[in-house]
Amino acid sequence: WSLGANILVRYLGEETDKCSLSGAVSMCNPFNLVIADEDFHKGFNNIYDRALANSLRAIFKKHALLFEGLDGEYDIPKAANAKTVRDFDEGLTRVSFGFRSVDDYYSNSSSSDSIKNVSIPLLCIQADNDPIAPSRGIPREDIKGKSELPTDSNTRGWSSWMGSRR
Repeated sequence: WSLGANILVRYLGEETDKCSLSGAVSMCNPFNLVIADEDFHKGFNNIYDRALANSLRAIFKKHALLFEGLDGEYDIPKAANAKTVRDFDEGLTRVSFGFRSVDDYYSNSSSSDSIKNVSIPLLCIQADNDPIAPSRGIPREDIKGKSELPTDSNTRGWSSWMGSRR
């Protein structure tokens, strides 16, 4: 779900006939990561943004030594002290994948453009109240009319899982 769904749909749209899958399910796909990022900073969504940033920071700090001495534009202090997912992506993720900016990374990593090329059956399940996958980012026009792309969107039904503390 979420970013995994985005990666899956992007893969399906880019690989088309080279894809060995016969069908797939996408759950809670943000589709357009630029829109998802914009909405992630609004209202109650800030809670999820901060929680995910805290998790990324904790994982990063356990492995920070791996980044010592690396060439490139890495901003290790920014990643280590990220208050938002965007801060973390700016400091570490976008550099790791060779993007000039976090906006360039989000734009080029979105599945919203590649979904029109999906050639296998794909069920897209969305909740209109998902703070990570906003409904305004769903490429409805590209999905509409493609029999291999049924979509289920529910006004309520999003549920959260942030993991347990041990």
